[in-house]
Amino acid sequence: MGLYKRGKIYWFQVTHEGQRIQESLKTDNKKLAEKLYAKKLTDIIEGRHFEATEAKTRTFDELVKKYLEKHGHSRDGYTTKRLFEFFGGLTLAQITTPLVAEYQDERLEDAAEATVYQELSLLRRMFNVARKRWKWVRENPVSDGDLSFSVGNKNARDRWLTIEEEQTLLQKATNPAWLKPLLITALHTGMRRGEISALTWKDIDQKRSLIRVERSKNGEKRSIPTSQTLQETLKAIKVRKYIRDSVSDSHTKPESCLREGIRESRDN
Repeated sequence: MGLYKRGKIYWFQVTHEGQRIQESLKTDNKKLAEKLYAKKLTDIIEGRHFEATEAKTRTFDELVKKYLEKHGHSRDGYTTKRLFEFFGGLTLAQITTPLVAEYQDERLEDAAEATVYQELSLLRRMFNVARKRWKWVRENPVSDGDLSFSVGNKNARDRWLTIEEEQTLLQKATNPAWLKPLLITALHTGMRRGEISALTWKDIDQKRSLIRVERSKNGEKRSIPTSQTLQETLKAIKVRKYIRDSVSDSHTKPESCLREGIRESRDN
């Protein structure tokens, strides 16, 4: 049936792999409904729709019960008691990184850092199992977010390149020819070196300004928007034909070049 109107509100209905999906788009604006419908179709095809539905219906209580039955260790039952006091009754979708951070702050007021670390480690393991094995959630709120909870890491800090360091780094990246485009791709997308070196032209959607990562470190697919600078860089690579099919095709390992360029950018 696709997109249709029920009363004043737009709905959609599709059948995917034998399963009928019918939902309200909660808008009477046709253009907005068409955009929402297109996004819903993409989510359904790529499996995100079903994961989001699971996260909204599965509860923390179900997560703990199943985890303890299938994967629990002797002390896990005791550790989950504290987690239950805070997260009990919530759906998995409601347990976000900010909420976990709030739990961490509250517990550190009256518990040892090692105890809180143990509790958050268990919470992370449970969500990892729910994400990888049961497909209940798409993200892990403990490990996927900007949440630091390791024991003894209070003095740790992230190190970002300044604008001046980035400019110096790119100026030094003159040889081999593929090094500068590789660095620009990394700086503008946050992709890992292995992900960049595995790119082929079919992974780059120039019309929609997207790069498609077919296999990330956690095994999932994702799409990354490309900046104007990166788009121009990729077009230039293709014109100069530095490559055949692979976007980053080289016979030498880039690690030493990268290290040297980064070192020089910080020493100058």
